[in-house]
Amino acid sequence: MIKKRTFLVFFYFLIILSIYSEIFIILKYYYENERYTFLDGIYWVITTITTVGYGDVVFYTHIGKIFTIVVMLTGILFIFGFIFPYVIMPWAEMKLKLSLPKSIEGLRNHVMVCGYNKMSSELCNQLYNHGIFYVLMDDSEENVRRALESNLKCVLSDMSLESFKKNGVKDAVAVVIMWYDVEKVIDTLLTLSDFNIKKYVVFGDPFYVRYFHYAGASKVFTPKGIIAANIANMMLEHMKRELKVKKILSNLGSAEILVGKGSIIIGRRLEEVEREFNVEIIAVCKGGEFAFNPRKDEVIWKGTIMLVVGEEKDITSLFHVAW
Repeated sequence: MIKKRTFLVFFYFLIILSIYSEIFIILKYYYENERYTFLDGIYWVITTITTVGYGDVVFYTHIGKIFTIVVMLTGILFIFGFIFPYVIMPWAEMKLKLSLPKSIEGLRNHVMVCGYNKMSSELCNQLYNHGIFYVLMDDSEENVRRALESNLKCVLSDMSLESFKKNGVKDAVAVVIMWYDVEKVIDTLLTLSDFNIKKYVVFGDPFYVRYFHYAGASKVFTPKGIIAANIANMMLEHMKRELKVKKILSNLGSAEILVGKGSIIIGRRLEEVEREFNVEIIAVCKGGEFAFNPRKDEVIWKGTIMLVVGEEKDITSLFHVAW
């Protein structure tokens, strides 16, 4: 595609160059009584269209100056309106894509984490802090770039068997699968079915637990089950105005937060609350309906129950304004 665009740019440029060179020769001959060759015309058009303008060949008549302005504006529009967006930017994006790592060599006794998100990011940081090697794998270029910017050891993977082999699945001690998509979870489990390795799954809907086990999961963690098991404690916490944050890792926890009648966050979108309080809302229960990985533009109602992940101080801050 980029080669085709480059060819079209070159083709259109030659057409513009030829037409403008002929006009240059005609204007010089009929309006300024000067004779120039076609090569002179090409020289003048290139120096003008690129806004270099050495000044050795210039127009003196009004029509010639107007033509000069047209040529310069054509150059600006052609470069910034066509070459940059359709050739240079796609080429730069392709180079950036090619620069994303596809594998990490020499890994042994490591943990493989599938899917970049807030929880997997914190998991990787904790593994690193405890001296445990890991590799974070994701099939999204944007997620991989964000992970690399956070100094995580992340690779761009198509989640194929070959990709797992390149990242040392034979020498890994465990795989933690944290996709939000059920098909991705099952595909990953089936891909790794021939490997005798612990496979842990974190997923929201307990309906799929047995299917994950059928596909080879060693253990499945479901946030919905956490909500159901602790809803009584949650109500007690609100009555006492005290929140118990469940530790997931050293500085990352989770809690179920109920939105009360007079809460200031009623009517706000999830993404706004996440951004303000620096937390991630990984599940909500509204009107008796549970949703894992809810849409970020979903509006919070009175009585909404949110499963929140983040640092304890941030979760506590949200708790105090939610009731």
